[in-house]
Amino acid sequence: WWDRACDHALILGTFFHGLGNYEAIRQDAELGFTVKMRNYANLNGADKSAHVKFAAAASATKQVFDDALSSLKIRFQEQTAMVVAAVHKAGSGDDTYSAKTQQLNEEDIVSLPRLQQAAVSAFRITDDIDGDVAFPDARYLDNRLEMLVDSIEEGIAANEVVAYQHEAGAEESVASINRACLHKFMTSKGDPPKILFAGDLLGLEKHNPRDYLSDYFVGAASPELADIAIGADSSRYERAPSVPLVVTRFALGAIIHAEKTIIERLRQDEPKLKATPEGPSNTNDDASSKAETDDNGMKENVTKITIADVSETIAASCPHQLTKDVRLRGDVCASLLKSGLPFVKDEVFCSISEELNTELAGNPDLQTRSKTTFFSLKDAFKGVFRDQENWSGIDSILETYLHSTLLPHCLNLCLALAAEQVRQARCQGNADIYTVRPPYERLSPLPDPMIRFHDHSEEAVSNAFAILRRTRLMKSMRFIVGGGCSVKEILDFLQNPSWRNQTNGVPFWWCPWIHDLELMVQCALHGLGSIPIALASEQQRMIKKHIREIFVQGQSPVLPQAVLNSASQEEMDHWIGEHAKQFPSADIVEHRLALISSRLTAGKSVQYDSVPMFDKGGKF
Repeated sequence: WWDRACDHALILGTFFHGLGNYEAIRQDAELGFTVKMRNYANLNGADKSAHVKFAAAASATKQVFDDALSSLKIRFQEQTAMVVAAVHKAGSGDDTYSAKTQQLNEEDIVSLPRLQQAAVSAFRITDDIDGDVAFPDARYLDNRLEMLVDSIEEGIAANEVVAYQHEAGAEESVASINRACLHKFMTSKGDPPKILFAGDLLGLEKHNPRDYLSDYFVGAASPELADIAIGADSSRYERAPSVPLVVTRFALGAIIHAEKTIIERLRQDEPKLKATPEGPSNTNDDASSKAETDDNGMKENVTKITIADVSETIAASCPHQLTKDVRLRGDVCASLLKSGLPFVKDEVFCSISEELNTELAGNPDLQTRSKTTFFSLKDAFKGVFRDQENWSGIDSILETYLHSTLLPHCLNLCLALAAEQVRQARCQGNADIYTVRPPYERLSPLPDPMIRFHDHSEEAVSNAFAILRRTRLMKSMRFIVGGGCSVKEILDFLQNPSWRNQTNGVPFWWCPWIHDLELMVQCALHGLGSIPIALASEQQRMIKKHIREIFVQGQSPVLPQAVLNSASQEEMDHWIGEHAKQFPSADIVEHRLALISSRLTAGKSVQYDSVPMFDKGGKF
């Protein structure tokens, strides 16, 4: 929905409201962002639905916090009554009665499984109601504004990006190696947007989550979730070690996307929490230790597991082959980010179903493929381990690393990195993490479980979120084309008028039951990274044939007869050739595949939830 008028409004809004004050800019009625976002939502039901469902998941998450706090208050009221009764007995000379400390139960604690169950349930049952799409991420708005000013002052194109170059002679750090791995595997050669205008430029003296709602990295996923951290009860919530006080968009989206096995991996070392007669413990500061009361009313110091402890526990499971090899870990992570999680041996569907294979072979518009087995670990990482002759051992090493180390680390980053960096900034007497933490170039852009937790950038969180999403997306597509959905189910949906009208970002010749089906099969067989940026000559030839048959030479050609009569053969050939070169961007392709997967797997065992792609800056 962003257009040139939005560029002008962004510049004017910055002039009137200040650098980085995007909440005020969004809410300024005279700038027109709210009207434009609402109009786009009304015309694009699928995108609107994703944001409405996400808002419902945010409300359900807030309810989990509220329910846990209410339960905790009741428990301490009961504990207080027991203490009063004990004092009364002691005063009457009866020393046989003593107050016992009550154990906290699941209802008193905000845990990841509770959050996931509530968020996923709300996301899936919410009906499409009135709502808007999200305002773009502060990182993208910062960089958009900078490029617009450059364009005005120096004539630089607003969309120009600079290719990554490693400075000659510079020492290679973990961050620089990971950044090189990222650029090697990803198709985009430009550096991603990063925060330019820090919060202190607004004159903000304290970190208030409501002031950062447009910042996807540190801002809460909704205003009501922001209230958790700033309300009177903010210090009274009992949270599991990996549960953040400020639930960001990345945190909530990761909770929805994460598989239960990954959630359980983070829970393995959670401590047994106890209540004390004085009241709930203060978990707001993520203290490394606290005092608890034993059964005799005596206090003892016990260690509470923190974010850093959880991160170290995850890293301890890393296979030794990857522990000291930074470049190998970077290549594995970048490959996973690019292509999605490959097929693993415990999955039910391992190849294209016979029914779909027959459909592909019998339909001249669909491409017949000799390969029918799904994208495997060897397919994904053979370039990374090209010097290894024995693949069988590497297979098990990779599977262990991905499921026990890297994917749990990705979830932990999405949940807790922002809170950890905010905590460290406060320890240095500053509320703004962007001005206190190390320079952006010294922070890793990829999730790396073997480096210090807080040495990741917001780009690493964005990439971790994308990895978790693509893990679920690849499994859903394998389910669809592997036989989990019949060919009739697939074609009925792709030929449905509601889906045929979903044309954002695709060329006019796009036929959903041909080209969307081809995309799903291609990704299941070769990974998300196999989708081309530009069509090869053979593919262009097939598209030219398709355009000619449908728009020019069919029994009822789509082009008006007046155009067909007036255009020369040379003009028509040129028109067909130019349009045959067009192809959706990688972002558009992933967006379409996510929407298709969410519809076709609804109610199935591998249901995919089409959470807004916040790593794209709010574009989808």
